[in-house]
Amino acid sequence: MPRLFGFPRSLKLLKISRPPLGLLIPLMGLLALLVIAACGGDDPTPVAQPAATATAVPTAMPQPTSAPAPTAIPQPTSAPAPTAMPQPTSAPVTVAGNTVEVSSQGSLGRHLVDADGMTLYLFTKDERNVSNCSGGCAGAWPPLMADGDPSAGEDLDAKRLATFQREDGSSQVTYNGKPLYYFAKDEKPGDTLGQDRGNVWFLVSPDGGPIRTSAAVNATVNGSFGTVLTDTSGNSLYLFTKDERNVTNCAGGCARAWPPLLTVEDPVAGEGLAESRISTISRGDGAKQVTYNGWPLYYFAKDEKPGDTMGQDVGGVWFVVTTDGGAVYTNAPVNASQNGELGVILMDAAGRSLYLFTKDNPNVSNCYGGCALAWPPLITVEDPAPGEGVSAARIGTAARQDGSKQVTFDGNPLYYFAKDEKPGDSKGQDVGGVWFVISNSEPTMIILGEQSDSGQTGTAVLAGRGSFTNVSLSLSAGTLKSELVHIHEGQCLPGDLGGVVHALTSFEGGSGASVTNVEASLDSLMTGGFAVNVHFASLASVYTSCGNIPSAEDSLNIALGELNGSGQTGFATLTDRGAQTEVVVSATAGISALAHIHDGSCQSLGGVALGLSDTSGSISSTTVDATLDSLIAGSFAVNLHDAGDASVYTSCGNVAESGQSLTIVLDELNGSGQSGWATLTNRGAQTEVVVSATSGISALAHIHDGSCQSLGGVALALSDTSGSSSSTIVDATLDSLISGSFAVNLHDAGDASVYTSCGNIEDI
Repeated sequence: MPRLFGFPRSLKLLKISRPPLGLLIPLMGLLALLVIAACGGDDPTPVAQPAATATAVPTAMPQPTSAPAPTAIPQPTSAPAPTAMPQPTSAPVTVAGNTVEVSSQGSLGRHLVDADGMTLYLFTKDERNVSNCSGGCAGAWPPLMADGDPSAGEDLDAKRLATFQREDGSSQVTYNGKPLYYFAKDEKPGDTLGQDRGNVWFLVSPDGGPIRTSAAVNATVNGSFGTVLTDTSGNSLYLFTKDERNVTNCAGGCARAWPPLLTVEDPVAGEGLAESRISTISRGDGAKQVTYNGWPLYYFAKDEKPGDTMGQDVGGVWFVVTTDGGAVYTNAPVNASQNGELGVILMDAAGRSLYLFTKDNPNVSNCYGGCALAWPPLITVEDPAPGEGVSAARIGTAARQDGSKQVTFDGNPLYYFAKDEKPGDSKGQDVGGVWFVISNSEPTMIILGEQSDSGQTGTAVLAGRGSFTNVSLSLSAGTLKSELVHIHEGQCLPGDLGGVVHALTSFEGGSGASVTNVEASLDSLMTGGFAVNVHFASLASVYTSCGNIPSAEDSLNIALGELNGSGQTGFATLTDRGAQTEVVVSATAGISALAHIHDGSCQSLGGVALGLSDTSGSISSTTVDATLDSLIAGSFAVNLHDAGDASVYTSCGNVAESGQSLTIVLDELNGSGQSGWATLTNRGAQTEVVVSATSGISALAHIHDGSCQSLGGVALALSDTSGSSSSTIVDATLDSLISGSFAVNLHDAGDASVYTSCGNIEDI
């Protein structure tokens, strides 16, 4: 098959008359200039050359004989002008039906060649379907030209083979969007002299990506994504959350859409990256793919130029990569899933376990450098997305030192464990006694009442850590200097306490704070059969304070979300005490002292129904004259106020049985700028719908058939929001609204045909 560019391989066989000696010397000077200017030299950047210098490279010059060249190359005369020299890119040889094939010849692995076996290359400074190599560059790197559609050989995807029009009107062949070239110094099939020229010219893999000699992974700042991994040309690299550690699950058509980052020799780390975290895996075809922190790395074929991130969040499984080796999510998911003996724990959307670090401070990460490589933080660009059963009030973000946003849960920064190999793994549990998975259950607070006239009181907060429970104790001094603390079987009445089942961290002064992670799940402790008990130091039979761990069936935990930009959050534990309910409130300190149970909901608060003890900015315990069932079945909320101004609400949580309330987000429509939320609470055969939205826009509210993307007619009317909030009891069960196809929709007050915000009712 003939060659398809301006340098036929038979060019060395052409014969032209020897030029006069007087012309030969300046001609050789021109040729030397051409070699220096060509892209295959030490400086591969394309440089436009004057027409007179666009000649063949010296090694391709024909040996002059007495016979003329068969392709009618102009014969020099005794005084030829330099511009009369043949131009290699001005008259390319094109052949219809060019075939691009795969060769396994040589040490560089499977790569693209033409039908004659001549090596084909790509240029990393090109853009998708755009060549940035012309003039002298194209003389050194002749493009693969075609007249008509090219054809694909065995093992190539014909749909990925195409052509585009160059600036001179000629047609160049592309594979996977990459323009294809020859190297003028390659003389025979199997030659790969152009490989890695200037670190911008490379052989092409059957997936359409470059085959690098020693692939480098760099760290590059990229807008809102922060510092992410790229190749040396600045092209974004991605990870695939369906891969496993050091295992690729992307081949065939997937790999053509996401070409792997390939290397022949060992890859290298750019500045600021850990060399020890960069490695390779063997793909099914024998090629070596680069990994970082165990994640195989890929390009996205539709990225057009360096810096593009069109592959970000594609399918919810492809993401750019942090320098710590984790995914950069757009809206990081936080889900809750069952994980064997660990119970229901937090995971990402792919089912990978999330962890907390007990040496962190609230909303502050203390894990950087090598620590973050072993424990990559969960990073998000926009707000994280809580999954089904995960309270949005417990999810937040904290700023890291590099400016990225790390997702938090109850103020705990969240991490992965780099050695977890696949979804469901939890190898990081209890590593060093400081890393734990996180149970989705609400923390439970119990009050320690004094025993033996000790004067000592305190609190214990129990939070799930999978197969462990974190017990955080705070004790007052009292008159007896107790030091021993345990979880006992039984209850706090002296005759009911049984033996010690878990030892807790002792106190050295009889008061203060301690934290212990005990090897028992929170669910196993909340059976109504355990208590936290404190002892006199010199006589363990003397109990100084004690508190019962309530049964999960007789206790309800609700999250307190901030109001009015206070920054205050917390939780309330309501425990069944027969005809009464014990209400323990814990909130971030220093803001609020006033606490109540109000009629209504946090979105539409009514008057005070039951007074609670002041929290003094932190903790309180109150026993109220109401059954737990009556509080759950009614419409009530726990509300905290600013200590200096009771009219300012600082945090709030609705009293609704877990799984009996659903909050959905209302997103703006038609550029209204209006957003908000709706809380739907089970009221038996009815549902209470509380709507809250940004004010001043909409007064009309309904539940519609269909979804926000395809709204039908009005199914249930809601009270007008008057531009702010409303509460309505509708004749439909919560289950029927969730299982059906419905949406809460708000309308413009002056024109009901204009929708201003909407949210789908679905059990998210």
